[in-house]
Amino acid sequence: SGFMFNVEAGESGISMSSIYYRHFTGTVDVKIFTAPGSYADIQRDESAWTQIGFQRITVDGAEYLRVDFEPIDVGPNEVRAFYIHSTGQLLVQQIEADPIAEDDYISIRNNGRYIGSVEFGPGQVGYAWNGRIGYSVQVPDSPENDSPTKSPTSPPSKAPTLAPT
Repeated sequence: SGFMFNVEAGESGISMSSIYYRHFTGTVDVKIFTAPGSYADIQRDESAWTQIGFQRITVDGAEYLRVDFEPIDVGPNEVRAFYIHSTGQLLVQQIEADPIAEDDYISIRNNGRYIGSVEFGPGQVGYAWNGRIGYSVQVPDSPENDSPTKSPTSPPSKAPTLAPT
């Protein structure tokens, strides 16, 4: 099964580096894909997506699992699509809330798309995945006209120091 969802960055922008998800039991392959913008216009267009993560796992129960990947920057107020695909069964649920989750830096929008067993296959909107996102907040560049750090208050001395008594 699979799940597509959109992440919207706040005014600072974010850098995502991991996705946590829950999975039912079994030995499965899990792939993570991403694409700029919303998944809505590229749901079935495999060429529009970039695979950023893969793991083969054996799950004993419905537990949280994490896939790490090279950081993906999502600029201020930008939207980026993500797709988790498994050869097994992801834990998803139908949900009405929009956004599903948010804080000052990130918003995970509803109308996520649940996909059956065929990668990039037919699906149904109105779902949420049970997981988390690992991210850091982008720090804006300092203006070019900032002055460098101030010099020390007194220059270093070349005189020898006194021997201990």
